[in-house]
Formats: sequence, structure tokens, C-alpha cells
Amino acid sequence: IHLKIPVMQTVQTMDVQTLKYSAIAEAASKDLQMVKTQVTVNYHIDPDIVPKLYQNVGMNYEDKIIAPVVQETVKAVAANFDASELITKRPEVKSKVDAMLTSRLNQYNLIVEQNGVSLTDFDFSDEFNKAIEAKVTAVQQKQKAENDLARIEVEAKQKIAQSKADQMYATPKMIELK
Repeated sequence: IHLKIPVMQTVQTMDVQTLKYSAIAEAASKDLQMVKTQVTVNYHIDPDIVPKLYQNVGMNYEDKIIAPVVQETVKAVAANFDASELITKRPEVKSKVDAMLTSRLNQYNLIVEQNGVSLTDFDFSDEFNKAIEAKVTAVQQKQKAENDLARIEVEAKQKIAQSKADQMYATPKMIELK
């Protein structure tokens, strides 16, 4: 029970249930490609620390604590992976972001729920996306050319075999001598 002086003091309520923080984070990969991703963190405030959190940080703890920690964490983790690895090793990336966020937010008594971090929509620069598309197109064209070459070789062998067969089984023409 706490006493409050009417008009001079107010009661602030802080939610200790699971809350969701979501933001777009930008970072550079190990190969210096810019990447954007949607980061969602499910967390709750330690109920025993609510007065201390309110006293030290205030009601806008998401802006003061969570937002910078999320941005810094994504930057730190993304810098350890190439752009292609961010996609191919997505579970490992998520795991590292989750562990780092949990550790950093626990310092402020903000508890990240188990598997409470989600990374969605890795988005790279337009130039990088075009380069990937060009590479994929080049690989497909190479495979098509190799398939065309193999088809032409088979057709040539068929023609040679047909020609030999025609010569072997051709009926000789009789020539009349006078």
C-alpha cells in the first residue's frame, strides 16, 4: 500500500504482461552489403523492478533502452555474416540476435520471452538484388547453352548413325552393260 497526496502525486501503471516491440533495423553485412530486416521482440518487465525502472528511465523505456539495443545487436550480428549467409544461415543469425538481445536487455530487467525474437524480411539494396538476379540469369543461360550443345551433339551422332545405316543397307543398283 502506498499513500499519495491528491493533486500533487499521480499513479502510473506499467504493464508487466508480455509486450511486443517491433522495428526495422539496418546493418551492413560482412561483405559490406546493406541489409534491412524487421525485428520483433516479445518481452516483459520484471515486476519486482517496476518502480526502479520508472524512477531511472520513465515510461518511454522502449525508446530509451530497447530501440538502441535492437539496432546495435542487429548491426553487431550482421557484421559477422556475408549477405548470402544471412539468408542461408538464418537460424544461426536469429539465435545470435536472440542471445545477445536477451543478455543486453536483462541488464535493464527487461526479460525477453523464450524464442521471443523474430527476424523477417531480409531486404538488400536494389543494386545487390539486381546483381543476384543477373548472376542467376547467367547461370541459367550457361546451363541452357550446355544443354543445347549436348542436344546438338546427340543429333549429329544420330545423323551419322543414320547415314551409316543407309549406306549399309542400301540395295545395289544393277547396271546393264551393252
